[in-house]
Amino acid sequence: MKKLMAFMLIGAFGVQFAPAEKIPSPQILIVKPKQRGKGVQGFKGYITAADKRRFEWKERLKATVTNREKLSDCTVYFIQPPVLTEAMSLFKGRKYADAAKEFEKAATAFRKIRRMKGNPGALSAFYQMECARKLKDWEQLNLLMGKFLTDSLLHEDHKLQYEINSVVWDAVRQKNWKGLNIVLNRDEWRKRKMPGAMRAQVSYAHALALEGIGKPIEALTAYNNVLVADFAASEELTKDAALNCLRILMDQEDVKTAMKLYSTEDHDDQSNGMSLIKEAIGLIGLWEKFIGGAEKLPKKYEKFLKYPPKGAAPKDDDE
Repeated sequence: MKKLMAFMLIGAFGVQFAPAEKIPSPQILIVKPKQRGKGVQGFKGYITAADKRRFEWKERLKATVTNREKLSDCTVYFIQPPVLTEAMSLFKGRKYADAAKEFEKAATAFRKIRRMKGNPGALSAFYQMECARKLKDWEQLNLLMGKFLTDSLLHEDHKLQYEINSVVWDAVRQKNWKGLNIVLNRDEWRKRKMPGAMRAQVSYAHALALEGIGKPIEALTAYNNVLVADFAASEELTKDAALNCLRILMDQEDVKTAMKLYSTEDHDDQSNGMSLIKEAIGLIGLWEKFIGGAEKLPKKYEKFLKYPPKGAAPKDDDE
């Protein structure tokens, strides 16, 4: 049986619908291969219902004639619906609460085709979960996952993200720090190849788990891995990871001791406390140049800048 190749053609239309307006059926392009002396055939229409094997479509939205096709006999391409285009624009603009509402509209409107692989309703429901994840609304994410049809996902990255949600973020929701640490120390997760944005999620969650079981120094390493894994794209996680690192460093007794001894003859530039202060100062530099963006560093962490290594003078504000 020929495999279905369904995917979204991005940005086909830019029309926006008023909230009260009914969302029309998604537009599709149907391509049939050569058969019985006929060349490749292509049709445009609107899909009205579908399951895993068949679908129904009309040539026009108000047409009275409904056509029925087997998915094994053709290839179906979805043209991205305007409501999904608007939702994706909000999502990319990091307006996750607003985007979630639009994704919910689309997911609800396209329920009749939700079992068809790669359909826009499934994509909408997936990004509705992504909004909950970005907002760290773990209870909402758990609720949405319970309703989601996983076999409707087409892309491997989306399938992996769903798995991360199920294993990693659900453990965070339950604050199951011991169990999460055990799972993420297994080779299945430690050595698994995945995109940087997903590795950043796993490292961040692992850092939370390590803090939760009382291992803050190990958590520092995991938070640093977040910065390395996806420095540019995962802005929310990298900011949180950087601030969590500074919080942990500030709480270390060795750091407090090094600060107390800084202006005394007992000061030691090579002490563990000074090494941690150097790490904090370097992280502040990254925050100011890259991580923080327009967000100012919390004032309490500027204290680290008062204790540079004795061999290095404090930087001028103009540098």
